[in-house]
Amino acid sequence: MNRTREGLHVGEVARLIGVSPSTLRNWEKVGLFSSTRTKSGYRLYSPDTVTQLKQIRHLRKNRGERDIESRPMLSPEHFLPELPERLLTLRRSKGLTLQDVSRRTGVAASVLSAVERGQAMPTVAVVRKLAGVYATNVMSFFNANDVHQKLVRRKDRRILRIGPGVRMELLAFGATMMEAHVMRIAPRTTSGGSYSHEGEELVYLLQGKLEIWLDEIERYVLEPGDSLYFKSTQVHRWRSVADRECIALWIDAPITF
Repeated sequence: MNRTREGLHVGEVARLIGVSPSTLRNWEKVGLFSSTRTKSGYRLYSPDTVTQLKQIRHLRKNRGERDIESRPMLSPEHFLPELPERLLTLRRSKGLTLQDVSRRTGVAASVLSAVERGQAMPTVAVVRKLAGVYATNVMSFFNANDVHQKLVRRKDRRILRIGPGVRMELLAFGATMMEAHVMRIAPRTTSGGSYSHEGEELVYLLQGKLEIWLDEIERYVLEPGDSLYFKSTQVHRWRSVADRECIALWIDAPITF
């Protein structure tokens, strides 16, 4: 078994996922995920990366490989064009190294580096953790603060895509006290880790089945018509546990997400 302390090698991961090593290399090449490298240049895959690859494999199986590699859902096009530079500037303005941010967020320095270089797209959990370290909010990372209007038609919603299989559709532009959005989560997709922040939030499930953990103690499984209200300071993570897309109305107040 090609296992090291840092992670798994490409051959073993390919067998776990059920694809060829060349497919994994192609997925990384088009920016679906990022791996780390040994000093000898060999790719290493962490447990989180393996989970992400399983999600990509699931989407590929249900929608086709060509679709997965070309769909905007898996690209950072809805992030600010200068996101990598902005994250780099924020980190340096705080006098922090990649290792400093890694220690504060629990995210590997190699992943943070790939995000700053525009070679990887962060998960929901990673984006939230970076916002906390840099004393800002997630919305500042997107093209979401440049419009102020009371009525938002469905066709005019601003769509924010975070990582493979997660889509946020903003329901209000320019809000200052409350952030409301429709969250669309692909089958078996996760938040990519746990996170917490100031405020409160309400989740109302419209479709699918969603598992939410609070402080790794409280477990809730929401079905259509169920709602969950909790303090955002509780460490939380979520996971779609259905074989169909999960759709939820998600409200954060104030805007600290």
